[in-house]
This record gives sequence, C-alpha cells and structure tokens, in this order.
Amino acid sequence: YWSVPSALPGGQGRALVGSYGNGGLTLSQLQAFVNNCQPVVVWVRNYSHWVLLWGGYSGSRFNCLDPGYSTTSYDFSEMTGFR
Repeated sequence: YWSVPSALPGGQGRALVGSYGNGGLTLSQLQAFVNNCQPVVVWVRNYSHWVLLWGGYSGSRFNCLDPGYSTTSYDFSEMTGFR
C-alpha cells in the first residue's frame, strides 16, 4: 500500500502534487507530470488498486510499478483516478 511515494527507481523522488479524483487529469496533464519526473499514483483495474506511474510513456500508455500484477504499463483509458 502506498500513500506517498518517497523515491523512485534511479533515485528520483518528489512529493505528490495533489488529489484529482476520478477522471481529474487529462492525458496532456498526466504526460506533463511524467515529463517533470513527478510520480503519479493511479487507480486502475476498475477501482481495484493503485499503481505508481514513473519513468515514461508512449502515446497514452504509461510505465508503472504494479504491486498486485506483473503489468508494467497501463493505457490512459484504463485509469480511473489520480493522486
């Protein structure tokens, strides 16, 4: 369970920027956070759990750390909430 990630792989680490609720970020806003090395915690899999986005994206698909599955990325369309 993550409440505030303090560090990321590669030594990067920043505080979360806020809570955005369901659908509270646009794709371009999410890309901007990732471009600025700001981790974003995202609700996925029909509200089943949170994952940490980090390190990059390709179009609308973002790299993630998912403690519950072996998934390494999620598409923006699969995200239901943001922190």
